Amino acid sequence: MSQTARLTILGTACETVIAHLRAQLAARHIRTVRSFDLQSACASHPDLTCPHHEKAPCDCQLVVLLAYGGQGPPLSLLIHSHHACTEVEIAASDGAAAHPNLADTLAAVLALQSLSNLQGADETG
Repeated sequence: MSQTARLTILGTACETVIAHLRAQLAARHIRTVRSFDLQSACASHPDLTCPHHEKAPCDCQLVVLLAYGGQGPPLSLLIHSHHACTEVEIAASDGAAAHPNLADTLAAVLALQSLSNLQGADETG
């Protein structure tokens, strides 16, 4: 993968973005596995102060989805959320050969208008 694809969706909670992203990927026969969830990892430390926002408890969310598209290793999608601003990016490859079109498909999904239309989906007016 020669470039990093990144999408920022304002006013939309992390779980809303993840659900929509997983549905878009499944429709393209890309299987995803949730391999890390910051809120779950920090559940036993409810008074943990966020190192980025100095807020306790930390209301950030970081989820890593492994995306599998056929043979070869997965690519990682990093989903970070703070204060209803969610960013999604494809993590840089470690050089392992993923399925030939997987990175292109992931980048195309991030560019989809339907993901961009999620902007503000969780805002209460």
